Amino acid sequence: FAQISLTERCNLNCPFCYLNPSPDKGRMWHVEELMELVKSLDSWKVFGVAYGGGEPFTHPDLSEIVRRTWKETGLDVSVTTNGFAASKRQIQQIEGYAGEVRVSIRSLENCLVLERFINKKFDLGVNLLLMKGNTPLLEEIIRKCVKMDVRDFLVNSFLAVGRGIQHKEWEPEEED
Repeated sequence: FAQISLTERCNLNCPFCYLNPSPDKGRMWHVEELMELVKSLDSWKVFGVAYGGGEPFTHPDLSEIVRRTWKETGLDVSVTTNGFAASKRQIQQIEGYAGEVRVSIRSLENCLVLERFINKKFDLGVNLLLMKGNTPLLEEIIRKCVKMDVRDFLVNSFLAVGRGIQHKEWEPEEED
């Protein structure tokens, strides 16, 4: 999979973000330039693309990008999101064109955003962030997600880069 950051824009202001996104500033891929890239990736026999950001649902052309990637290449399409910027309409527009949507969950309360993505025409996964001392929270989040019928989890380790560079103390230790 090739990971492509569609935009540096994001609707949230997470202190641990590996980028330093803004709600209304930052670079954003133009559709035609992006399509050239994904067609090249396809010709190289890359399996798929994972669109992220920033927050991909803040990109005004996300639906077109996902649909065209699916229709014009042999690439599998994944979208990684915090879930909060995704409108019902946007989710409907990518159904059947994204093979997977991955939602980054950081708290038990945030699990509720998963309801927007359950029982859609794509697989649903949850991304979690391992930080120093948060293993019990991750276990609770996983239990709650399993009750919601989510069975796909990816755990990434926090690394103090981007906006998170000020928080080296959050990096997990061996016991985490």
